[in-house]
Amino acid sequence: AKSPPLQAKMHAAIFQMLALSIAPQALAELPPFVQLGTDIVGQVRADEFGQALSQSADGLRIAIGARSYNSSQGYVQVYEYSNDGWSQLGTTIYGDRRQTAFGDAVSLSGDGSRLAIGAHGCGPFPIRGRIGDCSGLGYVTVYEYLTGVW
Repeated sequence: AKSPPLQAKMHAAIFQMLALSIAPQALAELPPFVQLGTDIVGQVRADEFGQALSQSADGLRIAIGARSYNSSQGYVQVYEYSNDGWSQLGTTIYGDRRQTAFGDAVSLSGDGSRLAIGAHGCGPFPIRGRIGDCSGLGYVTVYEYLTGVW
């Protein structure tokens, strides 16, 4: 199979495992997963949307990172599943500057109310007093979802 072109928009698709009570030999013929809702699509081509994912314990919230957006400024979006579809929860969280790869790692708490976002590129603070020194000092930012805002 051919891989998609590098410039293609990234998608995230979430699946739910079905509980099947059938003969084991028939399992190989049936798909054990069913997609929940439609694909969730990134903002722009080659933003690497979906490269980092994390779900709440019940699987109804998902955080999705896009570390390569806007020269690796990156962003993260959180979605909630209800009524057979995914809706964005709060606004998009953008990295504070380029070359940080913000959204390279994401982790939602079990209840989906806290979100840790990792960035492996330039940290938010100058290194040795030089703004823009990108020696790979990363950082993690933690958010809490309160009254509709991260």
